[in-house]
Amino acid sequence: MKTPLLFVLLAVIASAQLIYLAEVRDWNDRPLPCGTVFLFDSQGKVVGTVKVVNGKVEKPINATGVAVIKIAWGWVSDPATATWIYDSSNPHDVMELGDALSYHKVRTYVYPMSVSVKDSSGRPASGYTVVVAGLGFYSVSRSGAYGDAQVVDSVCGGEISQVPHGDYTYYVYDPSGALVASGRFAVARGASLPVGGWNFVVTVGEPRRGVGGVVVSGVRFPGGGVGDLAVPVEVVGGRLVPLGVLPPRFGSVAVYLRSIPVGNFSLPARGGGVLVYNGSRMPGSLAELGLYVNVTVRAVDRGGELLRGSVVQVRYGGYLLANGTDEVRVALPRSDLIEGPYTAVVASPAVLPSGRFFTAVREFSVGRETSVVSVQIPAVRTVVRVVDGFGKPRREWRVEIVNVTSGLGEVRALLVEGERYVARAAGLGFTNTTVFTPGSEVSVVIPTALVEAYVVDGFGRVREDWPVEIVGVASGRGRAGPVEVIAGEYTARSEALGRSFLNKSVVERGQRATLAVRIPTAKIKVAVLEEDGKPPAKVYLEVLGPVAINTTQPALEAEVLAGEYVVKAAADGRNATEIVVLKPGEVREVVLRPPPPPKPRFPWEVVVALAVAAVGIAAAVVYTRRRPRVNTSSTSSR
Repeated sequence: MKTPLLFVLLAVIASAQLIYLAEVRDWNDRPLPCGTVFLFDSQGKVVGTVKVVNGKVEKPINATGVAVIKIAWGWVSDPATATWIYDSSNPHDVMELGDALSYHKVRTYVYPMSVSVKDSSGRPASGYTVVVAGLGFYSVSRSGAYGDAQVVDSVCGGEISQVPHGDYTYYVYDPSGALVASGRFAVARGASLPVGGWNFVVTVGEPRRGVGGVVVSGVRFPGGGVGDLAVPVEVVGGRLVPLGVLPPRFGSVAVYLRSIPVGNFSLPARGGGVLVYNGSRMPGSLAELGLYVNVTVRAVDRGGELLRGSVVQVRYGGYLLANGTDEVRVALPRSDLIEGPYTAVVASPAVLPSGRFFTAVREFSVGRETSVVSVQIPAVRTVVRVVDGFGKPRREWRVEIVNVTSGLGEVRALLVEGERYVARAAGLGFTNTTVFTPGSEVSVVIPTALVEAYVVDGFGRVREDWPVEIVGVASGRGRAGPVEVIAGEYTARSEALGRSFLNKSVVERGQRATLAVRIPTAKIKVAVLEEDGKPPAKVYLEVLGPVAINTTQPALEAEVLAGEYVVKAAADGRNATEIVVLKPGEVREVVLRPPPPPKPRFPWEVVVALAVAAVGIAAAVVYTRRRPRVNTSSTSSR
């Protein structure tokens, strides 16, 4: 008898040390699918925890040292993260839900909830996916024929809608996976529950599809089913941002992109969408996916050196993905992810004959390795200078490459190999044009020459006293020039001894030409002498020919033009004449001797004349005397 009594006594003592709580229910007195009972001492310290599974406390609760019982939603270990659905230290909870320290069963602030999805006309929208997420809570369900979706926590794995109080975010996706509604709501702790439970009406709006989607497999749905959840995804600052909250537990994640961001643009993915990731966790950024490759696009000359001053662009279709000077570095999606090739466009500093800058275009693709894309510009650095007829550069003359550049003396430009350009230069009023293809140096020649003129007499002496000119160019006395001229025909002219003399000559480019105006002079010396060698007392001397000279002096010396001359002298009625021919440079002395005056002689002519006269007179006298006398009175008529 003693042994059974002892067992009974021990059982009574043991039961006195246990708390009676064995069941935990929701607000509607339905079994709580999961929860955690926290046991606190009088100091607020946790002295034990017990799980709640399908409304049952997992094991008996030892009452030793327990002052307060709190029940958290879900299976949690840290009271700081708990959502308290029951608190025995709160008199309101004890009054509304029961005393967990002494009762066998208590209720909790966990309520049924549904979401009604309606279209913009207010009609029910079926087949939409509704996600509700809160602290330690995650529900995925689909709207039925009447647009209602039950909110069932997939973390606890319950079969009915049971939602603890707290703040929640909801997302609604249409059957294509686009986000059509989202927002927030709160369930107040201890709030009065409407008949039929909490219900939120959501009206769908414009769909947001993002740049792709995340497909999460192994997601629990109400009723115990497991399926996939598709959530749109966007890229923000290089990070993959789902348009929603993913479940805390799932099987795998696949990321699909319909477009791939590059800078401010999104490039359409190949085939409308590409799989860029498939794994067990959600990637945080695009960089983790290996979608991009660093590419350097540079402008180079014919030798492969960087061509400074180029504008480099990287384009895809109508998108400008990168822009810079000389070379650009950009991260581009691999070509196997997009539809077409990239295009490198280089606007080089090389100038075409039209004056436009040469632009080169090259298509390229991007593999999986870092690459350098070089766009070669067929540019030739060319110097065009203006030179005179002697090949000497002339920095004071203007030169230009038509439509490209201009300057004084020489210009430098970056030209395009194989093109035909026009170079033009002007100097001394002459303009010359040269058509050329680019090379290192090009000269435009102004066909100049040096020309000078002088005047010389028949003796080869330069006559500083005679004027001379290069017609239209320069003039002087004795000499003119040297002066720089454009090659061509030039005339030197001088005037001397009353006549003009010319020398025409063609002056070639680069020639130093001397134009001599030769005056064919000679010198004549004339003396008039009597037989005794003395000059006549009076004389008139005249020289007639290319140059005419006269004088009353018995001698003269003069420079005259070569040619034939008649030299005359007259003295006291006596004349002397001589014809001479003078050659250029000849000195000729001419002596004229007038005939001597006649000697005195007997004047027989006078004597004879007187005699004849005397005979005549004598005959007349004789005749008169022999004639008969006539009576004048008888013959008178009176």
